[in-house]
Amino acid sequence: VAATELSTPPDIATTILVSAIALFLLFEGTLYAIFPEKTKKMIQMILELPLNSLRIFGLVMVIIGVTILFLV
Repeated sequence: VAATELSTPPDIATTILVSAIALFLLFEGTLYAIFPEKTKKMIQMILELPLNSLRIFGLVMVIIGVTILFLV
């Protein structure tokens, strides 16, 4: 079996990527539209976080995302 037969065709991969970006924009835009004041407060809180805490938070989000992708 050739490796190309086992890989996802580019058109499906592109569709999945574009769908993921669209979902991200949908959720982010909804939060900004419904809770603009809370969004500004959250951004201010993030700006005040120590860099190490922000880095750890980001790594935890990456691990959660990879785990979800692996399980799906």
